[in-house]
Amino acid sequence: LALPRNLPVNLFIINSRPTLEETITGIVTSIHSGEDLPEELYEAQLDIANIPFKKRMQVALIRVLEIYGADEMFEYAVEQTQKEVFQHAKDESEMDGNDSEAVPL
Repeated sequence: LALPRNLPVNLFIINSRPTLEETITGIVTSIHSGEDLPEELYEAQLDIANIPFKKRMQVALIRVLEIYGADEMFEYAVEQTQKEVFQHAKDESEMDGNDSEAVPL
C-alpha cells in the first residue's frame, strides 16, 4: 500500500473492526466538505504507483531510516535471521525424520 506522507484527517486505514460512529462521521464530513474524496485519493495513488520501482524502494528505505534507529534495525535483523535459521533447521530435521525439539539455534 503506497500512500502519500501527509494523509488527510478524514482518511481511515482500518486494521480491525472499525468504530461505526467514527467511520460514518468521517465519510459524511469528507462528502460534505468536498475535500479528499476517493477520486482525488485514487489519482494521488496512481501518481505514487507510477513511480519506478527503484525509486519507490529508495523512498521506502528512507522512511525506514527516519523511523527506526540503527540498533533497532540490527536487533530486528538478528531476530528474523534466528527465526529463519530455526525454521530451516526444523524443516530439514522433519525431512530427515529427526526430533524437531533437538534443533540447535
